[in-house]
Amino acid sequence: DTGIGNATDKVAKIQFACDAVLRSVLGRKAEGVLQETGTKHVVEIASPVGVVFGIIPVTNPVSTIVFKTLISLKSRNALVYSCHRDAIHVGNLVGELIRSALTRNGAPDGLVQWVANRTDRRKTAGFMRHPQVGIILATGGPSIVEAAYKSGKPAIGVGAGNAPVWICADADLAVAARGVVQSKSFDNGVICGSENNLVVDATV
Repeated sequence: DTGIGNATDKVAKIQFACDAVLRSVLGRKAEGVLQETGTKHVVEIASPVGVVFGIIPVTNPVSTIVFKTLISLKSRNALVYSCHRDAIHVGNLVGELIRSALTRNGAPDGLVQWVANRTDRRKTAGFMRHPQVGIILATGGPSIVEAAYKSGKPAIGVGAGNAPVWICADADLAVAARGVVQSKSFDNGVICGSENNLVVDATV
């Protein structure tokens, strides 16, 4: 649908989002008192925010929808997500699959919703400022993440990554090279966590 990346690696990403993320939240407490530190008089309490607005990138649409759905539902929140315009079709398909699974399991109607038509910045900004949105989970380019931060709502953003990687003096060069090539080539390098450049100690 998006025309970027490759299908085999996207399947691996989706399986990770479905399985590893689910296993990471299963059995964990997500409401009420989570932790109490007597010596510092600090109590950590989890409570829902209501509606989560999720911004979905073109690079990883399905895996991002899956993990944002899982963490929103685990924390007892509803989710409305909006895909990048070039991932609308796959975003709609994933939404229908999620809706079907939720209906089969007796979840309330509309617990997970999505923007089914082509989006634009004005429509996205409207959702970000909507009075019933409690928090924004923004994944995308720097401009959309910055817009989420400036929306007046609590926001957690993941923007451009492609961090530099330091190859230190005592690095195992063969292992490092293998890791860099595997990371940068995975899904044709569209993952924001893949290496953008290397900073290599002069001694190696």
